[in-house]
Amino acid sequence: MQHFMDLLFNYIMKSDIVGYLWLVAGILLLAGELATPGLFVFIAFAGGCGLAAVSAFYNFSFFIQCLALGGGTLVSFIVLRWFFASRDSAHAAPTNMYALTGARALVTRPISPSKRGYVQVMGEEWCARSDDETVFQKGTVVHIVRVEGNGLIIERK
Repeated sequence: MQHFMDLLFNYIMKSDIVGYLWLVAGILLLAGELATPGLFVFIAFAGGCGLAAVSAFYNFSFFIQCLALGGGTLVSFIVLRWFFASRDSAHAAPTNMYALTGARALVTRPISPSKRGYVQVMGEEWCARSDDETVFQKGTVVHIVRVEGNGLIIERK
């Protein structure tokens, strides 16, 4: 049995089968990436498998193929990190309630220093108060300074 395994190993290592095995491993890792949301780990290893397959098709030794796997994976991780870091959320457009800062709003219920009122902004009604002691009557156009909790802080436009 050992002789058979040695012959099989030698046959596999001396042919293009290893390159195809690397490609199959890379495809399986890509499928695993599709099945796991948000990690982007398997795709880096798939890139390493691709580089190992290229080195196998050029008949490099198995040791060099493993180095290509490691190097390709490392380079893939670095490229993916750079790609996602360049899409940092600090540079993204504000969304949800953060998009309200700086917007104009229309007072729908009067706002006084002692009582919160309501403003309409982007088709929605929000609870609002003034940062200073200003009174706002219904129909006044105001400017949203910031969002605090579930309310808006406003000032005169």
